[in-house]
Amino acid sequence: CVMTAEEMLVYKRRLIIKNGLAIDIEDHGGNYYEMRRLGHETPPQRLSDKEGALFHYLVERANRSVGRAEIHAALNMNLKQTSSALNSIRRKLLKLGFSGDETNNMLPQYQRKTVIFRYG
Repeated sequence: CVMTAEEMLVYKRRLIIKNGLAIDIEDHGGNYYEMRRLGHETPPQRLSDKEGALFHYLVERANRSVGRAEIHAALNMNLKQTSSALNSIRRKLLKLGFSGDETNNMLPQYQRKTVIFRYG
């Protein structure tokens, strides 16, 4: 099967974690990011460009510590922007129906030098 460049971009940016957290992150053709919890009736949560890019970046590197310098280099986000985006993503995961413990396990708080997204 041959995909167009646009189809490849959509495929690359769309993530479904099966048998894990069941989160679907879509970029809707590059216009905006949205995440939803599969199998639940909670409304999807829209992510800002920075939140979506950061969450997608972390999920692609799941279960691995990512340094803040790496995030800055890859996404051009400083420490304050990264912390703000992470806190916002945590709040939106809660709105999707994940418990506080599940959310803190996925995106642990108070990590100064590195960030990690855990699943599985």
